[in-house]
Amino acid sequence: MFARITLAFVPFLFLDCAAFAAWTVTSLHPVGTPDSFGAGMDATRQVGWTGGDRAALWTGSSASYVNLHPSAAIESRAWGQNGATQVGEARFATSTRAALWTGSAATYVDLNPVNAQGSIAYDVAGNQQVGVATIFGGGDRASLWNGTSASWTSIHPTSATSSGIYATDGTRQAGWARPSSGFALDQAAAWTGTAVSYVNLHPTGAASSRARGLDGNQQVGLATFGTQDRAALWSGTSASYVSLHPLGAMFSDAWDIDGGYQVGFANIGGLTTASLWTGTAASFFDLGSVLPSNYFTSEAREVYADASGVCVVGRAFNTVGSRWEAMLWCNPIPEPSLAGAGALVLLGAACHRRRR
Repeated sequence: MFARITLAFVPFLFLDCAAFAAWTVTSLHPVGTPDSFGAGMDATRQVGWTGGDRAALWTGSSASYVNLHPSAAIESRAWGQNGATQVGEARFATSTRAALWTGSAATYVDLNPVNAQGSIAYDVAGNQQVGVATIFGGGDRASLWNGTSASWTSIHPTSATSSGIYATDGTRQAGWARPSSGFALDQAAAWTGTAVSYVNLHPTGAASSRARGLDGNQQVGLATFGTQDRAALWSGTSASYVSLHPLGAMFSDAWDIDGGYQVGFANIGGLTTASLWTGTAASFFDLGSVLPSNYFTSEAREVYADASGVCVVGRAFNTVGSRWEAMLWCNPIPEPSLAGAGALVLLGAACHRRRR
């Protein structure tokens, strides 16, 4: 994934502003499509959709685009990617149905449970797919699959009226549940594969919350205080809540976490920009600052980090083409410790401030 970055390795202790500028940005936008959106990724592949809602798969470049759209579907979107597997949704004349692919439109598998009027798969890890199924007469249910419609399992908490899952690592899950009493809005939730393992992550004082991504025992998402959405980080409990909301931002949201990095977006001064954090609000780094000047606003949706570096997928609005484009940000600097990562991002933020 990082092979296309040709800059020489710079040891972390000797980083300066020029070294942090090693971020490279690649538009994944396929030629001839009106818009595109990057939603998920792993070490080598990225997924999302293109204009007209056609599920899409890439391997690091615009030219690598593969159309995953099932032939009989009206619309489709790919939300998650792991290894050879992609998950998402396909809308047909009568319903939207959770979808599974293995690299091509022809491999489409319908995951919709027989007792569901609709469903969406948001993430995949190994042989586990997760999402939400809307059961006839029963509402939304946090859902697990293992490759087939018949494998569907609900881990809906008995204390909730509705629930759903956004992320999995194959063992743990993160999402939301709406309690049946005492609260009318969604609350961030975590599970370890069963309904009884449900943990309420909802922060004290928040109006609502959702967990969108996870890495080990950490979860990210958003918590709404009053009417303001704030990017959130948890470590397995409600009491562990940490606000990632940047100082002065109008709103923020975190969508994914990996290797000590969190990504999402924040609106600062009326402009929404792709954002990266390393565990604190103060570590905020504006990924929009490394985009070419013709990109006006941006969002980050998923991050992948390993010993080679960090990559982020999302979208940015191209003012020249007047369209959204799926974008891939990469930095080849080897992943430091969590403390070092914070210093790295703070350095990047300081460089950005000086460039302004």
